[in-house]
Amino acid sequence: MVCSEQSICQARASVMVYDDTSKKWVPIKPGQQGFSRINIYHNTASNTFRVVGVKLQDQQVVINYSIVKGLKYNQATPTFHQWRDARQVYGLNFASKEEATTFSNAMLFALNIMNSQEGGKRGSVLAWCLDSLSFYLCPPTVLAAWVSSPCSCAELMLCGFSEKRTA
Repeated sequence: MVCSEQSICQARASVMVYDDTSKKWVPIKPGQQGFSRINIYHNTASNTFRVVGVKLQDQQVVINYSIVKGLKYNQATPTFHQWRDARQVYGLNFASKEEATTFSNAMLFALNIMNSQEGGKRGSVLAWCLDSLSFYLCPPTVLAAWVSSPCSCAELMLCGFSEKRTA
């Protein structure tokens, strides 16, 4: 069986949750501080995304979170980003601004795709071009090829992207 899931970004961050009782950010797993390797995986077969974090020290999975349509993502500071669901507020404290930017670009890319899908149908989706900070309407087959091997915006136009929409 071929795995249809690919990492679209990787960054180092401490994974946190907000504790309503103490009104403080705490490690997602009690007593486990330190950096994790955070990936956003794209399942090209189902066009879904998830955030997976693995501790660098002992390789334990600390987060495995499905990105859902309508998720609210907030870049609170250049190195601390957060999102929430009905139960929890999650936070990532990144090792650097560059890693935070890498992650946020991938998260916004995933959210744009998720939010452009109507009722789970796989039609054209919005693709984000880092070179020009623009969105392109993209058929899923082209998107899957691009995600596995990102190319420049000039190449994206040649790959079949159309209807440029500036953010």
